[in-house]
Amino acid sequence: MFLFLLERTLIFGFKAMLIIHAKIYTMTDKGRIDDGFVLIKKDKIEKVGTMDLCPKFNEEDVIDAKSMSLFPGFIDAYTSVGVSSNTCFCQNKNIESNIDISKLVAPEIRTLDSVNLEDNSFKEALFSGVTSVVVSPFLNTEIICGQNSVIKTYGKKIEDMTLNPLSAINFSLNNLHISTMSVFSIIRKELSNTQKYMEDKDFAISDFDNCETPKYNAKHEVLNKLLKKDIPLYIDALTKSEIFTAIRAAKELSIKLTLINPFGIYSEEKELLNENISIIFSPFFVGKNRQNHNEIAKMPGIFAKLNVPIAITTGFPNIPISCLTFAAALALKHGMDWLEAIKSITIYPAKICGIQNKVGTIEESKTADLVLFEKDPLNILEKPKLIICSGKKIL
Repeated sequence: MFLFLLERTLIFGFKAMLIIHAKIYTMTDKGRIDDGFVLIKKDKIEKVGTMDLCPKFNEEDVIDAKSMSLFPGFIDAYTSVGVSSNTCFCQNKNIESNIDISKLVAPEIRTLDSVNLEDNSFKEALFSGVTSVVVSPFLNTEIICGQNSVIKTYGKKIEDMTLNPLSAINFSLNNLHISTMSVFSIIRKELSNTQKYMEDKDFAISDFDNCETPKYNAKHEVLNKLLKKDIPLYIDALTKSEIFTAIRAAKELSIKLTLINPFGIYSEEKELLNENISIIFSPFFVGKNRQNHNEIAKMPGIFAKLNVPIAITTGFPNIPISCLTFAAALALKHGMDWLEAIKSITIYPAKICGIQNKVGTIEESKTADLVLFEKDPLNILEKPKLIICSGKKIL
């Protein structure tokens, strides 16, 4: 009896919760558990299973889901939550024709340094079920315009909220009075310089007595992560020519590529087959030429059927961060499979952002980010009944 009480104290005495009788959409190979439980200990998921395997519990520690649907916390893969235009890095607001555009390469700039945790968009995201967001710098006038970071939407210190401090590098083809060929020439040159820098650095280490170590270069250190394929390059290539130039350049440079809102190829989507790329897309996005909205909204479903990894985004501040499920619902309306639409705001963005070992699914050892809905979360009238972020009950 003493050991039983001790075990229950260890489980429930330290911020533990047990959710029972839930319809659990695990977003794993296990699929859906129709009548299951989730045991949360501290900020982690301790156990997941069917109710016949549910451990004993105290009534005060239990949340009865009453057959409602439980999902992983939603993830928005491309936002500027907490980052204002006043605090975001911008080297040159006016680009002159004679400017040295190599100075517009700034991969060392950390978006985390400008995140304002008092921004109300964090609360709006959290109470709509979005527990993690990728924070990107405003794509303004830089070619390589800083680092993306993945953070939680709940917390007091940015250090504790950060899931991945460097998830991608942003590369912009827009808002620049510079030709596309000049832009790609610059990126090729910078990556070539980075490769030379790393070779010199490695050679100096191998022959320390005779070789001088290159002076530390923050720009090259970050770009080397691209060359090592540790992180992808985010490119907001919108037109058809920009998109295929980006794909060609990524293959040439042997780097991972993520396309942002590539609506310019909706008529030639099969061209992306066998390309090692992923896509982040907002069905609300209209782009430069304002193509047919219905055609654009069909694209997530088309890419999903072609097995191209796709994450649906609001692109906040373009669309309110609370509208992530609306964006997935719009893709669903225009042909995307329901489960694929759910995956596009859970496990797929987690994989694209390199945080799939932490969030995006409901399974043992993952961070306890959970959202409970009475009915379908893609019904725009539905609101979360329960929100848990990092093991803490928010709603």
